Amino acid sequence: MNHERWTLLTLFVSVLSISMQIEGTEVNITNIYRDYLQNLRDAVDENILPCENFFQHACGNVKVNSSASDDSGKQQHRAPPFLYNHQDFYEFFEAHKGRFITEPGLLVRDLYDLCKESQSEKNDPRRVWWHMISDIPFLKHDRDLLRKWPFLQYQWDTYEAQLDLNWPILAAEFSAHGYEIFFNIFFAENTIYITPNKDFLCPELKEFQNSLLPLLRQRNPQIANIIGNEMWQFCRQLRGEIPLSQETVEVTDFLLDETMSDFLQRYFPRLNLTDVDIEQARKIVVNVQILGELMTVLKSTNPRVVYNYILWHIYHQLSAMDDCFELTDEFRQLLQSEYWQWNVFDNHFRRDVALASYLFHTTRFQRQYRRGITSTSVDRMFQKRSRRKDLNIEKSIRNYAKDYLNPDRFSAIYQSEEFASEKRTFYSNLLEMKRLSLRYSFQNTYVDEGDMHFFQEFINFCILILHRPRLHYFASSDRKMWQTSGLLRSSDGLFTSIDCLERQTMLNADDYGDLFTILDMAQVNELYDFHTAFLESSADYKFWLESENFAMAEDFILEYFDLDSSRIMFYAVAQQLCNRNDDIYSYIINRSFMNTEDFQDAFQCANIDAMNPMTKCMNN
Repeated sequence: MNHERWTLLTLFVSVLSISMQIEGTEVNITNIYRDYLQNLRDAVDENILPCENFFQHACGNVKVNSSASDDSGKQQHRAPPFLYNHQDFYEFFEAHKGRFITEPGLLVRDLYDLCKESQSEKNDPRRVWWHMISDIPFLKHDRDLLRKWPFLQYQWDTYEAQLDLNWPILAAEFSAHGYEIFFNIFFAENTIYITPNKDFLCPELKEFQNSLLPLLRQRNPQIANIIGNEMWQFCRQLRGEIPLSQETVEVTDFLLDETMSDFLQRYFPRLNLTDVDIEQARKIVVNVQILGELMTVLKSTNPRVVYNYILWHIYHQLSAMDDCFELTDEFRQLLQSEYWQWNVFDNHFRRDVALASYLFHTTRFQRQYRRGITSTSVDRMFQKRSRRKDLNIEKSIRNYAKDYLNPDRFSAIYQSEEFASEKRTFYSNLLEMKRLSLRYSFQNTYVDEGDMHFFQEFINFCILILHRPRLHYFASSDRKMWQTSGLLRSSDGLFTSIDCLERQTMLNADDYGDLFTILDMAQVNELYDFHTAFLESSADYKFWLESENFAMAEDFILEYFDLDSSRIMFYAVAQQLCNRNDDIYSYIINRSFMNTEDFQDAFQCANIDAMNPMTKCMNN
């Protein structure tokens, strides 16, 4: 047993001392951890005692030290206060995308770079529209006429002979390139599902009209009012807010409907699906009645209005894309494939070390461990539970990576002349990527959600430990637990706390008015959720210290900064909220911690201190 403890301690020290390269400069994880703790200390205002007002004490110097440098004049490593893995994920991608080597990773990187280039200048809406009709392959041949969009009826009558103004074909083109409008089509194992799209873009009338104004150039502004009103009425009919004047047609076989047949005959070939593929796949139509009503609206509406709406729908989505990092979410599986090859992590730590760290540090693992700790034999418990999939995390991650993250799986499908062309454009590459993604989903349909969850959490953890080593992970605890902490509520406990907090306010408001403000029901709910989640997070941190025997090493490091493991969680969690909205967050931190017995013990608050009221709430 002693040998195992020293092995764990050695692993802990080893992980902290691994060196890495960042922007050509050698950095040490121990140094980053040291910088984080120094940042934590720099944010503290020593002129305010923790037992007087802990939020002001913990956050008082955040703005003052936001750009501090060390003695040599070099900028220190600064970690943002909010502990969201998503933020770290973005920063890691931005810093390391230049070192991607797999084809999936390069596709995501290049698309992201093209997106950034397209947003390098402030594009007005007219310019976005021009790029859209110039870059998208099935629009650019008719861009001279599409520059005169949106179409009035006399234009429609004139252009109909020159353009293939067929809205089912246009809708099928966009749907096959990942922009579904009227129908959702998705694939499962050897199965094609067709459902109605319930998320129609349908803003207020004025928003419809205003969105068209910048596209008119020298045309009469009244055109925006006319066409905006037509699309607004049409959209409301699609959503069932305005009834049709005619009866809904009963659709006996939705797939054989003439309009739907035109749509599918263009849709499937665009995904390179053969007749054999289609014939062998099951086709399941969901909500046939709603699809019938939707088709009735489409067939009874002027084709010009439907055509205008489709173009507006796509234009609105593309012009609203102001955050290129959304692309890394949309094509996350490609990015995960790059990360699993580990070349961007090589200078940080080995994959086996990362996996071992993750198994020891994940809150989910600790929670399962703690539930069975009362067993007569811990060894027997693990021998029995090791067969459980949700506990055998390492096997799940490795199997998922082997089955779904092999770059060769993507390389065969994600081949396109668009990516090799000399003149690469963001919109053409985006639509091509989305089209190939649909094609990929048809051929590689089944993904175990549990395995994928573990893998994503593992990658988040690896990035998190680089940006915010060790303490940050425990301070943020398990994200899902924080987000769903309302599930921890006990109705009796909540209502008891409401009465108790009100009494606490009345007893202390005269002496410490700023700390003891009157709380409304919404504030009590928020405070109660935070408090219960914090207790869970704190329990995980303590259990980690006790069960893995890291307490000695943790306190040895913290001691240099006049900290210890009994106080560090309070600082770490409070400083997530520093310099955000102090009026809102200060009462959450102060009222929660003053009702936490561990806080009184850690900071030795006296009976006369504001943060140690005689009446304690939420302790049960």
